[in-house]
Amino acid sequence: MNRVLKREREIPPRNRLEGWLTRKIQAGVLKALPRYCPLHGRGGECPEQYAKALLNGLRASEGDAHKVERLKDDGRAFRSWTESVLPAVAVPQGGQGRGIRLTHGFAN
Repeated sequence: MNRVLKREREIPPRNRLEGWLTRKIQAGVLKALPRYCPLHGRGGECPEQYAKALLNGLRASEGDAHKVERLKDDGRAFRSWTESVLPAVAVPQGGQGRGIRLTHGFAN
């Protein structure tokens, strides 16, 4: 098992955003998404790496209330973007829609 994921499981989430980020990273669904362009950031970033950076930032900055709120705002924007993009990349398998197949871009 990957040591990073094992270590992340040992740290209980302190809030709903941390729990959501942990679940999405562990499930691997962020790997199928297109690059994420944060509002206050540089060019497109890998969604999984961005989620890990948010999670690490939230866990490391518990003493700085301003930084925590900024990270939570960024995390909520990322979650909103992720949830709007996930249905677009989920394509039904077969004619009867049994299961989904995640593609590496937007479905046409």
